Amino acid sequence: MSNEANRSLLLLITQPSLLATALLHQLNTALPINVKLQNIHKPLDEPPTEKVLVLFDLMSVDRKLITFWQGVLNQNRDRIKLLLLNTPEDYHFEEIEKWPQISAVFYLSADQEKLIEGINSVMGGEYYFSQRLASHLLNQSRFYHYHHSDSATDLTQREKEI
Repeated sequence: MSNEANRSLLLLITQPSLLATALLHQLNTALPINVKLQNIHKPLDEPPTEKVLVLFDLMSVDRKLITFWQGVLNQNRDRIKLLLLNTPEDYHFEEIEKWPQISAVFYLSADQEKLIEGINSVMGGEYYFSQRLASHLLNQSRFYHYHHSDSATDLTQREKEI
């Protein structure tokens, strides 16, 4: 990885625990990026000033907490890439779409190797989604483009050329 990766930050937003500390240590060891723990029950000390990867742990969070963090992350959407961790297998795609700048989704079944692989992919400018989620997002994109291009069909050929 480049020097840029070494200056970057991965913010692990989760409930502080022994397990979270172990994950923090493992990520710091396995990735060429600084990893910092953010208590999920406390607001950010300060908004990010540079690009930040946010690894948000969905384990044991309620709707109110999710809504709070979606708002905080949305306010900083131009400076973050969001990765969801411990996503329940039955978490609806529509719920995933509500998260700003979503770049990766790691389900409860994901192992450490897949987590590291996915984070590295996102650091390289890619997305890391399951086949089913990627298909859903592509279909949503097609639907959006199809319905938003209809406005041009009411124009004459000459108006379209202009």
